[in-house]
Amino acid sequence: MQHGFWPSQETLQAARMCPCFLVPDGYHGSPTEQLEWRITPNLIERLLMFSLSMVPIKCLVVLKMLKKQEFVKYIHCENCKITTFHCKTALFFTLNRTPQNVWTKSRLIECIVRCLQTILEFLNQGECPHFIVEGVDLLDGKLCRECQLSLKQGIQGMIQDDMHVLFHLQIDDLGQRLMTLPHEVRPYPGDDVNAAICGKLARDMFQLHLKHVQIVCSRLCNNEDADVYTGMNNEINILESLTINPSTTQFDKNYIHFIMKLLMSVKASVTSSNCIQYGQPLPPDKLAVIWRVTEH
Repeated sequence: MQHGFWPSQETLQAARMCPCFLVPDGYHGSPTEQLEWRITPNLIERLLMFSLSMVPIKCLVVLKMLKKQEFVKYIHCENCKITTFHCKTALFFTLNRTPQNVWTKSRLIECIVRCLQTILEFLNQGECPHFIVEGVDLLDGKLCRECQLSLKQGIQGMIQDDMHVLFHLQIDDLGQRLMTLPHEVRPYPGDDVNAAICGKLARDMFQLHLKHVQIVCSRLCNNEDADVYTGMNNEINILESLTINPSTTQFDKNYIHFIMKLLMSVKASVTSSNCIQYGQPLPPDKLAVIWRVTEH
């Protein structure tokens, strides 16, 4: 077993004390299959399974469902198959290389995808190493290269399709139960990532907008001879002329409208402040400035 995020040192120490067994199980297709034996560390495997939290167990259950309903669609050779032990091995290796804070209920689909990516790694290299016994290839004699490549393509498609395959799982009516969830809470593996990206873009865009407005306001306020009201009008008129320019893209138009709204808000504040300072009511032409803010 490799050292990593899992299993814990306590579990590793306990595993070293577990005995292994010799069982009469020969290599598939070998001419002396009936005479061959193999070593099985099933007590160590049992110990590892008992050390799992609920999220990895749920991952394994879903992997077994995918194996039974979906993986078989890509395995066409009569003697080829992918087993539950392959799925369990992929889970073990994924746990070993993934921090424990990832294995949470809210990131269950991400964990399933990570396990599928581990299976893809095995299929890419054409070898599935045993997690406990070094030098054992679990794909040897189980899955020919043709079926490996076919399954690889199928799993890649599932991941690229944002794991919508989960909604079609018929075992235990899992897919149907997922479909009954409200749309906003349905599990998609990319939700957290997409939300983070959108949040970053929104923050960057807002900072860019704010910086633009600050530059305009600073330029007008630092010029003692400038009339802030007139200066704002000029800036807004320049931006309005850009919105009707045929060469202005829709993205730029949206950006300009957002800047104009901020400038109009500042202009409305300046107008209101001046009137309040001198105890004057807002004249109709100045009052229209505030109405324009709500129109955009």
